[in-house]
Amino acid sequence: AQRRMEHDEALDDAASKLQDQHGRLTKQALEEVDAEREKLLAELAQRRRDHDEALAMSTSELQEQHARLTQWTIEEVEAERERLLAELAQRQREHSEELQVS
Repeated sequence: AQRRMEHDEALDDAASKLQDQHGRLTKQALEEVDAEREKLLAELAQRRRDHDEALAMSTSELQEQHARLTQWTIEEVEAERERLLAELAQRQREHSEELQVS
């Protein structure tokens, strides 16, 4: 009976130590998972910032390019208008000269 009681106490002691060790290991594993999760969230946040920055830069570059192209188009239209006005003035002069000769 005494040996049985000592054996049961030894088993209880071993079970208690295993539970404590399991608790410590579980806590440690959860802390490691949380740390990894935080690291991944920080990395994701950085990637989002980088992506948003790249998008903003692309948008800004597109706006600048649009502005340049619009300006070029305006300048081209104005140049064509000036050319046509000069051509019209030349034709009017020629027509006036033809009328005077006749």
